[in-house]
Amino acid sequence: IAIAITQIRGMSDVNDQSTEIAENWVPTIIAVSDLNTDFGDFRIQEYKYASSTSPEIQAAAEKALNDFGAQIEKDRKTYEPFITTDEERTLYNQFVKGFDEYIKIHQQITALVTSGERENALQLVYGDSFKAYDEAGAAIDKIVELNTKGAAEASDIADAIFAQQKIIAIVAMVILALLSVLFTFLLARTVATPVSSITKYMDVLSSGDLSQDVPSKDRADEIGQMAQALQIFKDNLLRTRELESASETERKSKEARQERVNAA
Repeated sequence: IAIAITQIRGMSDVNDQSTEIAENWVPTIIAVSDLNTDFGDFRIQEYKYASSTSPEIQAAAEKALNDFGAQIEKDRKTYEPFITTDEERTLYNQFVKGFDEYIKIHQQITALVTSGERENALQLVYGDSFKAYDEAGAAIDKIVELNTKGAAEASDIADAIFAQQKIIAIVAMVILALLSVLFTFLLARTVATPVSSITKYMDVLSSGDLSQDVPSKDRADEIGQMAQALQIFKDNLLRTRELESASETERKSKEARQERVNAA
C-alpha cells in the first residue's frame, strides 16, 4: 500500500508538471511568438507602404498596418498576464521601450510618405526603424528563450520523477507481484511515457529541428492538448524563420542599394 501511494503521488507530480507546461509555459511561448510574428508582419507591410509607388499596393499596405497594429495590441494583452518573474518583466519592458521607439519612427515614415518624401522615408526604414525593430525583436527572442528554458526545466523535473517512479515500480514488481506490475505499467503507458516523449520533442525543438512531427497530438486528453499547443508553437517558429529570412533579404536589398548609390 505504501508503495502504491508513493507511486500515485509521483504520477500526480508528473501530471502537475505536465499541467504547468500545458497551462503556463507553452501558452506563454505561443502568446509571445504570436506577438513576434505580428510585429514582423507589421514591419513587412511598413516596407511595402514606404517603398511602393502603386496607390493600390500602398493602400493595401496601409490597411494591413492598421490590422497588424490592432493585433499587436491584442497579442500584448494576451501575453502580459503570463508574466510572473522580474526577469521576464524586465525583458518585456525592454521590448515595450523598443516598440514605442519603433512606432514613433513609423509615424515619421508615414508623414514622409504622405508628403511625397519617399526616399527620406526609406532611409528611416533602413536606418533608425530597422535598429528599433532589431532591439525590440531581440527582447522578444530573449523572452521566448527564457520561457523555453523554463518549460525544459519543468520537463526535466517530470523526467526525474518518472525515473524515480520506475525504480519504485521495479521494487513493487518484487513485493506486490503481477498486480502491482500491471498497475505501474498502465500508469506509465497512459501518463509518463507520452509526457516523456513530449519532453524529448521539446528538446528537439530547442535544438532548432522542426522536421519531426509532434507526438501524441491526436490524443483527446490533457496530454493531447499540450501536444496541440506544441504544434501551434512549432508552426509559429516556422513563420518566424520565414520572417527572419525576409528580414535578411531586406537587409541585403539595402546593402545592394547602398552599393549602387556609392558606385554612382
